[in-house]
Amino acid sequence: MFLDSFARKSEYAPFVLRLGLALTILYSVKTKLAETMKVAGLFGKAGFPQSEGLVTLMAIVLALAAIMLILGFRVRIAAAFLTIFFVITLLTAFSVGPAVWKDFALLGGSVSLLLSGAGSVLAIDAKKNTTHTDQIQTTEKNVQ
Repeated sequence: MFLDSFARKSEYAPFVLRLGLALTILYSVKTKLAETMKVAGLFGKAGFPQSEGLVTLMAIVLALAAIMLILGFRVRIAAAFLTIFFVITLLTAFSVGPAVWKDFALLGGSVSLLLSGAGSVLAIDAKKNTTHTDQIQTTEKNVQ
């Protein structure tokens, strides 16, 4: 009985996932910006250009993707970018530690949103999809 009450609320799952993923990414962005030189050094060790500008650009793009997730706007595009980002991060990780396991979890959340989309709760994408579906149904009725 208790678990049945959760089944009736399953439409909230993508929203909870979007919010958790976005907040984790925003915290990570804050950390990257606070430790720009350290992150730039890690880029150099991984074979990427050692640049503070690159770290700042990466932080801005990650923050933008997180905001898109919170708003439920173009979630599959944001999730596709994040999936690629986390795969690259994991492939270039040079030490196994807690941060690497966090990236595995973030990759899983990104792939889940890539497959499922924004969901229907508190998502701009859901409103656009509803309007599009309504237009298709109206067109089908007119054809009949």
